[in-house]
Amino acid sequence: MWEVLLSLHMLQLHHAGARHDQWRLRVRERMSGHMWRLAELAPPRGYSPDFLTPVCGGGGLEEGLNSLVSTPPAYVRRDLGILAMQQRLSAPVRSLARGEGRMLPQLADTVRGYFDLALAPEWEDIEGTVRQRLSGRIPEQIAPAQAAGVPPPLRAAARWRGPVLEVSYPLERHLHLEGRDLHLIPSFFCRRYPIAFQDPGLPPVLVYPVLDCLDFPHGQQLDTVRRKALEKLLGGTRAAVLQTIAANTYSTSELAERLGISPASASEHATVLRASGLTHSRRDRNAIRHELTELGSRLLLGDPE
Repeated sequence: MWEVLLSLHMLQLHHAGARHDQWRLRVRERMSGHMWRLAELAPPRGYSPDFLTPVCGGGGLEEGLNSLVSTPPAYVRRDLGILAMQQRLSAPVRSLARGEGRMLPQLADTVRGYFDLALAPEWEDIEGTVRQRLSGRIPEQIAPAQAAGVPPPLRAAARWRGPVLEVSYPLERHLHLEGRDLHLIPSFFCRRYPIAFQDPGLPPVLVYPVLDCLDFPHGQQLDTVRRKALEKLLGGTRAAVLQTIAANTYSTSELAERLGISPASASEHATVLRASGLTHSRRDRNAIRHELTELGSRLLLGDPE
């Protein structure tokens, strides 16, 4: 259900990144009118109703849809009331808020139709990408006492400052676990920032982008105009360091070797890039490895969004 919601977010963006743009354009051409009404419940920015992503086990889409249909009317009314504070609701959504007729079963049917159109043809590839990126390294949950073990895909957006796990997000929010486990949900369509439920009373979850928010495809070369502009902005050597990090995850010594500069110089450039938010550094045994952040990706791609 999270992939349904987050894919609806991405579908409405003008640019979804190199990995998702072809999918977005293809699905938009085939969307029917009632499916676009579903998108009204999932604006790409701001609040989306919590009841669209019900807490359930691993039963897949059908279990999620059954939970959706069983949502208490008070929860639907509360969530849509929050949504109404940021946008005008259409007549069908207002009817849903009032609990009229078979609105929830009809909503579930629309979600199923959207999934069949937009996600089912890609589902094998989506699941394969998630498995490949996780590689068995990510726990499904983090107990409060274990929160220092930040999963690798989260390291570019999170840091542990005991007893608090800080996660990059446009707004300041506080989620108190109060002894509860934090459930981690990797998402193919999650973009930029990890997200959580609005309602602190729901089981704590953190949905995070399994693609590490990296829109810059490995191996892609900058054209001459962009490369020269980047060199003017950062300087020749620092621009080369950033492009090298975009190609792969390197340690400081590997950067120095590949670029023919001293380890001290490589460390200095990596430090400046990290302080600017263009890269992220993580410890891997005895080495410090550098990775491109989403901001760094956008700079390389010239994506202003």
